[in-house]
Amino acid sequence: MYSPGAWRHISEHLADILARQCTELGDAAGALRHATTLLGCIDSSPAAAQAGALVRWQEAVTAAGASGVSASSLAPPRARVVC
Repeated sequence: MYSPGAWRHISEHLADILARQCTELGDAAGALRHATTLLGCIDSSPAAAQAGALVRWQEAVTAAGASGVSASSLAPPRARVVC
């Protein structure tokens, strides 16, 4: 139904929206989980999108720490390098 590229864009959008909504609702663990998922979706995105996702992840880690949520199990995914 969707090409892999289109599905990747949809996954990125959903992770971004869910991270934002969790943040707005005060769900630090959910925000962190979705922001971490977002980092895994952006390896082929433009630099501005990658920077925005990293900022969202850093904000989620900060909020999680302030709420007492451990971020140790949700390390950011490793970047894939294409040569």
